[in-house]
Amino acid sequence: MALPASGQITMNQVNVELGNSGTAQIDMNSAAVRGLFGIASGEIEMADGYGASNTLYKFTQTSNGRNSGMNINSNVLTSLNRTYTFECWARPLGTSGEMWLLSQYIVVDGRTAHGMRNQKMATFCGGDGSWFDSTTNMGTSLAHYAYVSNGDGSVSLWRNGSYAGNTGTGHNNNTNAPNTNTIIGSSSNAGGVGTGSEYRSWRINSNRLYTGTGNFTPPSVSGGLTNVSGTVALWDGKSNTATDASSNHSFSANNITFATV
Repeated sequence: MALPASGQITMNQVNVELGNSGTAQIDMNSAAVRGLFGIASGEIEMADGYGASNTLYKFTQTSNGRNSGMNINSNVLTSLNRTYTFECWARPLGTSGEMWLLSQYIVVDGRTAHGMRNQKMATFCGGDGSWFDSTTNMGTSLAHYAYVSNGDGSVSLWRNGSYAGNTGTGHNNNTNAPNTNTIIGSSSNAGGVGTGSEYRSWRINSNRLYTGTGNFTPPSVSGGLTNVSGTVALWDGKSNTATDASSNHSFSANNITFATV
C-alpha cells in the first residue's frame, strides 16, 4: 500500500504506512516520516508524502553480472581529478572473477569500475592507476560499500563503515572519465566481470561524504540513502522500477530483476 497520490493525507494513513497503530503519536520531523517522504532535512509538509510507500525493493543482476544493471543514461563522472561519492547496499552473488558495482567503461584512459577483484574490495581506473585491491574481503553478505574519489587522484574505500584503504594520488590523476554512460553494474563490453550482485539502494553524490581514514556508521539499509545535498543520481529502494529518486536522470534497466525485500 502507498499514501494517496493526490488530495488529503492524514496522519492515520502515515502511521499505517509506517507499520504503526493508526492512532499512535507521530512527529513530522521524525526520521521515520522523513525517510518515508524522502525529505532528509529542511522543511517538510504532507504533500511531500504523495505516493510514498514503506515497501522496500531490491534488484538483482544476472549471476555473472555481465551487461546487467541500471543505466543512468548520462556521464556523471565528468570532472578532471573528479570528486564524488559512490555508495550502495549490495550483496555479491559469488566470489569468482570481478564484480562491478559501478562502471563507466570503454577502452580509453579514465575508464572506471568500483567493485571487487580477487574477492577483495577494489577499484579501477584505466590509463593511470589500473586496479587497486584492498585487503578487505567482500564475502557474499549484504553490506554497505563506499568509494570516495577525493579530487586529488586518489580513491578511498569503506565496507560497512570500516576503512578499507586508499589508492594513492596517482590512481585517476589527470584522467577525465570517458564519454560514455555511467552504469550501476556492468556494460556489455565489461572486462573480467564474472559475478553479479543484489542491490538494496545506491547513491552518487558530488561531494566527499566520507573523509579521512576513520570509520563511520553507514546509512540504514532500510531507506537510509536519501536525496541529500549534492546527490546527482539515486535509487533509494522504494520503487520496483529504474526510477531516479533525485529526479536528475532517466534510468533504464538492463537484465535485472526487481523484488520486494
